[in-house]
Amino acid sequence: MPETAQAWLDALSTAEVGEFSESDVKNLLSTTKALQAAGLDDLVDDTAPKDALAALEGTAEARSILNSNGYSPEKFSSHMMNIAMAMGAAEMQANKAEIDASIAQLQMLKDQIPPAQYEALYAQVVGVQEIFARAPAGNVELAEKYRTELEALGEE
Repeated sequence: MPETAQAWLDALSTAEVGEFSESDVKNLLSTTKALQAAGLDDLVDDTAPKDALAALEGTAEARSILNSNGYSPEKFSSHMMNIAMAMGAAEMQANKAEIDASIAQLQMLKDQIPPAQYEALYAQVVGVQEIFARAPAGNVELAEKYRTELEALGEE
């Protein structure tokens, strides 16, 4: 697994989970768009969460944008983590049959691969499911409702 992806999973596994409101998602979207408009989205794109937080804290313009939208760097980072968790949960729900089939396939390989390798793969699959299962149902619904806008943020 790429280092940044693993860093995100590690951060998501310990992230404080909070309930979102629709206005929270809209504020997150507008704040992220403001960071993009200022050319500051590079600070958080393809970056491990702790590095993104440090970059936001260390840039006066980013702090100004966050503050004007009611965020501290920590609160913005927390909201980003929660929306990422909710989007991951929605994705897992949408692909449940495929995930279950992958787990079944992995279980069939149990006697064909070294035990340590099997345990590591199984722990990774189950661990990812447990991380995303922490997302409150309301957050998952909001992530689905705003999926197009949220996914577009990563494309701009």
